Parts: sequence; C-alpha cells; structure tokens
Amino acid sequence: MIAGQSGHVDLDTVPWVIYTSPEIAWVGKTEQELKAKGVEYRAGQFPFIVNGRARAIGETAGFVKMLADAKTDRILGVHMIGPYASELISEAVVAMEFGASSEDIARIVHAHPTWRGHARAALAVDKAHDQPLMGRRRGRTSPAPLPTTPDSGAGPRFLARSLSVERARAFRAPARRPY
Repeated sequence: MIAGQSGHVDLDTVPWVIYTSPEIAWVGKTEQELKAKGVEYRAGQFPFIVNGRARAIGETAGFVKMLADAKTDRILGVHMIGPYASELISEAVVAMEFGASSEDIARIVHAHPTWRGHARAALAVDKAHDQPLMGRRRGRTSPAPLPTTPDSGAGPRFLARSLSVERARAFRAPARRPY
C-alpha cells in the first residue's frame, strides 16, 4: 500500500525479455492464446532488414509483430526478435497500458532512421483493412496493398529484396569515363 492506495498490476502488460543474440521480447497475448480464446484479431509484421538503422549497423536479423483486436484495433500483443528488443518493448508496454490502438502507434512520429519498428508493424496491421491509414486520414484512396500470402511470392523477404534491388539501381553511381 502506497499513500493509502493499493497497487494494481496488469499481468498482460508485463514485458518479457530473453537476453540472447538476437534479443527476444514480448508483451501481451500470443496468436495461439487469441486463437484458443476465439478472439478475432489482426496481425502485422515488420522485418528489421528494411529498417534503415538496422541496415546501417548491419543488425538486420529479426522483426516486430503486432496483434490488434479486429473490431476495436486495441493492441493485444507485441512480439520482437532482433537488436535492442529489450529496449524497444517498453514503447509497446506504455501503449498497451494506455489502451492504444495500432493506429495510435502508427501515427507517432519517430526520428529517422531509428529502431522503432512498431509504427511500421502497426501500419501492417492496418493494411488488413481495405484502405491504408494514410489514405484514410486525408480522405484519399490509395492503391490496393500488395498480396502477402506465401503463394504470391510477395512476403516480407521478397519485398525487402525487391526494394533493395530498386534502391541499388536508383542510387548506382554513374559510369566513369576513361580519360
């Protein structure tokens, strides 16, 4: 008891961390728990391989995965594997404590480049809707999201490789002329 009031601990928002290389951290429910309880949810995942900061220091192994309620969009769980996961999970804990939605996380502006993959994972959760967040915010429509089923070949690794190839072509140094 502190100041005459008893404390309350929400065990669903206690972060768990395994200090390995890469680090593993999670908070909230897992997909298996949600399926077992029959909770409708949406999932979004963002691989570190397309994170600018991760690429800059060569720590590209891992991802951030966010689970949100299908009806309310409230964050139900966040799971991370990768560099600094033990530190990144704190933002997800705060968001869950305050009842944030995946859209709330997606709208937070972070410095760039940074490790915060939450925003992109939250955007991936929102892509499960018919329209992406940014188009909805300004009342615009946007192109349909790329298919990301295993059969389509457009999963996170495929997209990361194709983005890397496009960037390499766009930023290729001009050919040198012999003098």
